Amino acid sequence: QPRGVVGTLSRAARRAVACAFVALTVLTAGPSRPAAQGAPRFEVVGDMLLDVTQATAIRRVGGPLGATFLTVNPWPNGVMPVVFQAGISEAERSLFMTTCERWMAESPFRCVNHTTEPQFAFVRKAGATACQASVGRPASGNAQIDLVEGFCWQSGIILHEIGHALGLHHEHQRADRDKYIWVDATTPQVIARPGAYVASASILGRGPYDFESIMHYGDFAVLPKPAYAHYFNRIGGAEPSAGDRVA
Repeated sequence: QPRGVVGTLSRAARRAVACAFVALTVLTAGPSRPAAQGAPRFEVVGDMLLDVTQATAIRRVGGPLGATFLTVNPWPNGVMPVVFQAGISEAERSLFMTTCERWMAESPFRCVNHTTEPQFAFVRKAGATACQASVGRPASGNAQIDLVEGFCWQSGIILHEIGHALGLHHEHQRADRDKYIWVDATTPQVIARPGAYVASASILGRGPYDFESIMHYGDFAVLPKPAYAHYFNRIGGAEPSAGDRVA
């Protein structure tokens, strides 16, 4: 999972938190219910919600189900309009928008309150079963960001899910990742969500491998290879990295 408060803990403490995160995660890849009128149906893959176009592309190309072969539509001018579900408090809304401002530093990304834009990102808490988000602007309908009450409402988690909603994939799933990390397939996280850990031949990455990306999982299932051991306690940044901001 991405770091936030988690990023300040020891590896052992982070493992315990990671197990709690798995308990909140959807374990099946079946379609989820639309969050709001106009929202597409999604397929759950790890902490990502894939729209029909993305899921169809995966099935057409074949290969493991995960963050692979995804098509991403950018938000116009990097601006993502946001609508909050009724019941999300003013404090939570403020936390979300303030957290999004950390993406805005040195990047073109912005979150704004929805007015008349034809598409928006719908942030929901009631009915959410995990910390998860659709990837980019859907081909039709609205984007969706699910944040379970409590655990998901910390800045590191919100930063990561906003990254998906803006259109970013997982750094640890890029095609060349095996040169830099190894994934322990016996851990509860990988067993529960294998699609969130597979490498994809179609994710080439931009620039050098970024251990400190907010889009890189920092849980105990992912470890740097010996040549990169100095990243042991730095995998999965607490803030969007320089690489994230230009992706």
